[in-house]
Amino acid sequence: VLNDMRSLKPTIKPNFRSYGNAIKVCLDNGADEEVFVLMKDMLRRNVKPSSNTFAHAIKALGNLGNIEQALKLLPAMRSFNVTITPTVYHSLQQAAVNCGKSDMAVEILGEMGFNSALPNNYNYMAALRGCARAGMYEEAENLIEEIKTQGMKPNNSALTYTMEAYNKRGNISKSLSILTEFLGNKKEL
Repeated sequence: VLNDMRSLKPTIKPNFRSYGNAIKVCLDNGADEEVFVLMKDMLRRNVKPSSNTFAHAIKALGNLGNIEQALKLLPAMRSFNVTITPTVYHSLQQAAVNCGKSDMAVEILGEMGFNSALPNNYNYMAALRGCARAGMYEEAENLIEEIKTQGMKPNNSALTYTMEAYNKRGNISKSLSILTEFLGNKKEL
């Protein structure tokens, strides 16, 4: 991809969209290391990265198991005056879970409000996925309540992650109780 971009006619200048698409192609094909080669080339050409560019880079770092480097991209975004969007936070949450730092996905959700980013359904699902992986059933229950407080309805995935958190801790009866409640109250949820 980078070679294709380098071979463009000198009159054709790649912009943040062309780089973003190239970075996405790298991610989709497991070429996580190439993401950073493209980002360096992008900066060399004075092309300002977008929030999606950073989100893709964070995802690549998560795939590579490097959550510490992913966290360092947030100050870099601020230095470029790039808004840290819920999509960026979602990528960071996914990276944390992929790196075995499930509790960090919940912490990131909590930090979003302090940074003027309103969590969306994807952010809640990433936090609940972290809860499921770590067996953090109390936090999962709190997140379900928070989802309801925000005027959203917990979806099947939210309830499944909560059940998985209970299962992880060996509390199968509570997990079945959630399922029974869900099936009995489908209209409410």
